[in-house]
Amino acid sequence: MKGAIQTGLFSANETVLDLVPDCPNNCTFQTYSSLAICTSFADISSKITRRIVSTEDNYVLYQVTPNHLLQTDGNNAGMINVSSVASLPLPQQSDEMDGALTFNDSIAFPDVKAPITDFILITWNSTTPGQQPSHYGLQAYEVLLEWCIQDYTTVVVNGSATTNRTSASRGFDYGSSSVGLGEYSIDNNAHSSLQRYFQSLFNTSAYQNGLLQPVATSDAAQALYEPFDVAMGTPNAQGVYDFQHGLAGTNLTGLELIMNNTATAMTN
Repeated sequence: MKGAIQTGLFSANETVLDLVPDCPNNCTFQTYSSLAICTSFADISSKITRRIVSTEDNYVLYQVTPNHLLQTDGNNAGMINVSSVASLPLPQQSDEMDGALTFNDSIAFPDVKAPITDFILITWNSTTPGQQPSHYGLQAYEVLLEWCIQDYTTVVVNGSATTNRTSASRGFDYGSSSVGLGEYSIDNNAHSSLQRYFQSLFNTSAYQNGLLQPVATSDAAQALYEPFDVAMGTPNAQGVYDFQHGLAGTNLTGLELIMNNTATAMTN
């Protein structure tokens, strides 16, 4: 599962495809269901506030909550910050390893009872001419991954498969030993292990140092920002960090593409 998550994160230049059925020529399958991972996205840029800590070294905090913020100062300028809304500390910082996490800081998805991960990403807005800047010139998004029961339809024509998602049932809830909905259930230990892996994965950041070089604090941070920095590797060029627009040939934002790829890889 960790390998599938990494596959999704590092597939920003392509779309991770659903499983291909065993049909050499032409097939049409009736609608079928599967346990799956579903994604949700919310633009929470209007929640950003600006706090000047020090005018001497241009130390400014842009925050959605005190726990979810982007920092800039005289030496480093934050490019993105990603933070889980789970209330417990990271596993390596706590002896409290049992049980699922509680996502108390959720702004857009407080009613989801058993998320796999829920995180907030804050990033500088695009500097492309003609675009209307977001609140304080920044953007903030909340991203949710959760268990779901996904319905699919698949058609194979001349060996080429096309799969479409139809309706999805959400609302998995905690039981005494598992997270479940209908006939599907996930062992609580497996569920909480996934939660904690994502919590450590998506507490990360990337910033621009005093030499105007991008620095990522983890592979996940690099995966999230690098495909959308159109000036990457161009000397003296101003970087563009824009999650409102996807890569050429897609109708998804860049952030949606990466996280949907992650969800599909996990589902497969």
